[in-house]
Amino acid sequence: MILLDTHALIFWVNDDSILSKKRKEELEKLGKEKVFLSSLSFWEIYVKVRKGKLNLGESTKRFSEKIVNSNKITIIDSNWNDFHLASVLTWKLTDPVDRVLVAQAKNRNLKLLSKDAEIKKFYKGTIWS
Repeated sequence: MILLDTHALIFWVNDDSILSKKRKEELEKLGKEKVFLSSLSFWEIYVKVRKGKLNLGESTKRFSEKIVNSNKITIIDSNWNDFHLASVLTWKLTDPVDRVLVAQAKNRNLKLLSKDAEIKKFYKGTIWS
């Protein structure tokens, strides 16, 4: 079971070659019951688009609807336990989204699909290639 980091979601949806063909095929096979996305990733996408740091090639609403209506991903919400764990992680990384994603993965015993080297150093359940 895998939780997608926000960039992994974007690479997968846009069929970007940064995400390996092997990993894309694995995600397709796992399906909705085993591939998860944090609802917090939507907020991260909206903020990056608004700041001009990300171009989806379509509106954020249309992109989001495509994700929500797909049969490939289950959206999970954050809860107080995720926020609590994120706040007490002994990790110098200050990005709140990354901290919550790691907490969600830890709390649910999920692997985290992320190319982020700092996350990989901290969370042993991080996978990429």
